[in-house]
Amino acid sequence: MRRQAAARAVVVHRADEPCLTYTCPTCGADTITAVVDPGTPPDRVRCMTTPECTGHAVTDLDAPRTVPDTAAAWEWYKPDTKMIAAVRAKGGPLWAHVAAGGMMLRHRRTVRG
Repeated sequence: MRRQAAARAVVVHRADEPCLTYTCPTCGADTITAVVDPGTPPDRVRCMTTPECTGHAVTDLDAPRTVPDTAAAWEWYKPDTKMIAAVRAKGGPLWAHVAAGGMMLRHRRTVRG
């Protein structure tokens, strides 16, 4: 049975560190991300769970659920000045996102508990 590809957001598993779940409508995979800094994560990202998938996963803050802290393999963070300069030099959609206060995504550095 194929999983429903509805977008879901994960509410707080720690009050100061919410999580978002991005669901890919192409392959149905979920990617769980932690939000470690204040800012604006995008509502759509490329599918990161299924390597061969070319879909774009989406999230929706209106459909909350909770996950354990260890489930988030990725984290949204506020880029530092050096990273902002590098993104600005490349331009494009990522720069537009960061310039508007958007966050960047990286593999989770540590498991927080």
